[in-house]
Amino acid sequence: MSKVPPQGLHILYEPRSRDGLAPQADIIAVHGLGGHMYKSWTHENTSFWLKACLPDDVPNCRISTFGYDSRIFGSHSVSGIEEFARQLLDATAREVGDTGNPIIFICHSLGGIVVKEALVIAHAEKRRYAELLERFKMIVFLGTPHRGSSIADFASGIAHLSNAGARGILFPVWGLTRHDLIQGLKSHSEELEKLTGSFAIPAERISILAGYENQSHPLLDRPIVSRDSALLGYPRETVIALRGHHGTICRFPNRKDPDYGDIVYNLKREMAFFSRPWETPLPTLTPSEAEYVDCIASEDWDYRTLLEPLHERSWFWVLREPCFSEWYTGQSHLLWITGDAGMGKSTLLAFLTEHLKRERLRQSLEGGQAAVAVYSVFCEAQGPQNCRATDVLRTLMVQMALRDRGVLQRLRSIFSQRRQKSKYSLISVWQVFEIALRAVKSSTIIIILDALDALEHQSRQKLLDRLWTLSSSGTYTKAVNKSLKLAVSSRPAQSNIFWTSANVGNFGIRLQLEAIPQGLKQDIAYSIAETFKQLMTAGRLAAEDSSMFHSVIAARSNGSFLWTRLVLHEIESSTFSSLGRVRRLMNNLPSTLQDVYCRYLSKAD
Repeated sequence: MSKVPPQGLHILYEPRSRDGLAPQADIIAVHGLGGHMYKSWTHENTSFWLKACLPDDVPNCRISTFGYDSRIFGSHSVSGIEEFARQLLDATAREVGDTGNPIIFICHSLGGIVVKEALVIAHAEKRRYAELLERFKMIVFLGTPHRGSSIADFASGIAHLSNAGARGILFPVWGLTRHDLIQGLKSHSEELEKLTGSFAIPAERISILAGYENQSHPLLDRPIVSRDSALLGYPRETVIALRGHHGTICRFPNRKDPDYGDIVYNLKREMAFFSRPWETPLPTLTPSEAEYVDCIASEDWDYRTLLEPLHERSWFWVLREPCFSEWYTGQSHLLWITGDAGMGKSTLLAFLTEHLKRERLRQSLEGGQAAVAVYSVFCEAQGPQNCRATDVLRTLMVQMALRDRGVLQRLRSIFSQRRQKSKYSLISVWQVFEIALRAVKSSTIIIILDALDALEHQSRQKLLDRLWTLSSSGTYTKAVNKSLKLAVSSRPAQSNIFWTSANVGNFGIRLQLEAIPQGLKQDIAYSIAETFKQLMTAGRLAAEDSSMFHSVIAARSNGSFLWTRLVLHEIESSTFSSLGRVRRLMNNLPSTLQDVYCRYLSKAD
């Protein structure tokens, strides 16, 4: 009788506090079809690299291996991919705990399919798996057949014959061949295509390393999983060629193995993002440096307070917009985002700030000095009182000084005689600001200014004129060998005033949210669908009521990010005891953002 392999999650290595180490991430290995939680990762020289090698390279990571009954022959198991995925989710939640640490999966073959299914389930059942889903940060796929394998077509026929001969005779003793598992891995399998489509949603915030086998299997004279099948083609996918066939690409003899080195390099590269290092200022400041920074500081304006998208896919469509590409990599120096109240201008710029800072760190990891420096000010986050242009410039200078000691030292000499805060004039602060720009090492400087309407009127226009003149001046760019790019947001009226008063020409480009781009419509529609899916799963809303609600809310939203969020919150807090109750709630939905505010104020009273 075929021996049942060990199953569940087993911790192989855990950083010890007495060694000055604490777990900063969890790495979980998931084997493939017919695999074993230990043997699948063991080289023929008996090197079990998950335990013998990996802890030396990532000592701050807890390392585990997950096993499940994926035997092809002689198995009594009737569990399928979904059951394996749920076992993985529950074992991870139980054994890894609620530490909040990022989770990385390393998957071989079918293991990658199991992990994809696990993420799809976690995304669909957020009420149960929300905390776990947030921690999934990276997946390493090693020979995963995302589009199936032609070898499975052949194996499926063998399985049919094997089961036909065994049925009623060998099953009680030996078990059957798992035809169902093989069938699901056939080329262009409908199940795999459906899974890959569903996986695209939670995968947008996950980094993917996809390794494909570049050698034929010795028994088959071709790769078991083709290159096309092993790659997903997602934006955040890194591709590596593995120097082996399907059975050896997950077994490494030692730390010097080049494939092992590629995987470890990418693991470390991605883990550099986990602690949000792009937000970390200089580790320490001397007393005089701290006094100087306090001298020029205005307010601590943090864009992260605005990162409240409707769902985790929000705003990724912007990165594919021609206007973004023209601004970020083209000749345009100004990206002006306009939109009415509640359309998400601030959250969009917060998203771009986060994205650009991640890209900056990625550049520094790949090639040394980062080519882009990103600084941001979110004016509206400070309250109803209008801020001044000098506040904006001083906030930008503090960010520059805290992230670049060269800028700090350069500006310190200027302010060394000024030991107290004072109301500097715009002209004097601007002069110092230009010096700070020159001291920044990066060749491209991006300045993000949100809610220009919140700036005091007179200084706002002067600030815009100066920044625009600086960014569009070819003479300045050549003189300092730097490029200055601006991304700003405002209501449509403010944009129109500046566009007509300044010679913007071909150097500026606009993204008009008030025109309700297709991407914004999709963001809103997806959020509505997700909310109602959760209500239906919980048995609180019937499918026909959900469809009715969806169409009404999508039509009434008129592109308002905030209106949609508030209305969905109200619906989630309601009860649906009868069809009449559902229709009354639908008919009484607030028409405008102001109506939503009034309703909330009345409830507060």
